[in-house]
Amino acid sequence: MALPAVKLRVASAIAAMIWPERYTVMDVRALGGLGAPNTYLEYVAACKELAKRYGVDLRTLDRALFHWSELQSKARKRTRYI
Repeated sequence: MALPAVKLRVASAIAAMIWPERYTVMDVRALGGLGAPNTYLEYVAACKELAKRYGVDLRTLDRALFHWSELQSKARKRTRYI
């Protein structure tokens, strides 16, 4: 994040590419599903805990959280019309 144009989400994506076993991509949609941790390090800790609990790597968990957020979004859209 020392580079002027690099914000947290981009920095997390770079770190996840270089060290996929240590870091995951900061996803604002997944953040809500995890109870909105206050910092990126809390977010990573929560993701690591879930990944360990379910026996998956961080990338797989990232994909699952993204998919979960898509399902939640679609469910919210459907309930608006009921």
